[in-house]
Amino acid sequence: MLFAIKTANPKTVVILRGNHESRNMTEMFTFRNECIDAYDEEVYEYFMDCFDLLPLACHVADKYLAMHGGISPEFEYI
Repeated sequence: MLFAIKTANPKTVVILRGNHESRNMTEMFTFRNECIDAYDEEVYEYFMDCFDLLPLACHVADKYLAMHGGISPEFEYI
């Protein structure tokens, strides 16, 4: 659904990557197995390739920094 919204509104919608879009998390939870069971390994890899391209954060209207989960204490610069 999110990809359909992004496709319909490419200049106004940004999809950010969260922690569940990593290979580690898709294996730890059930996404990988569910995807392979419903489709196959190739479809799962397409999802992972897509997730790998999602930005981790975005700067909005020169006022906000949007991201999933928050800022690490090690974060020094935008």
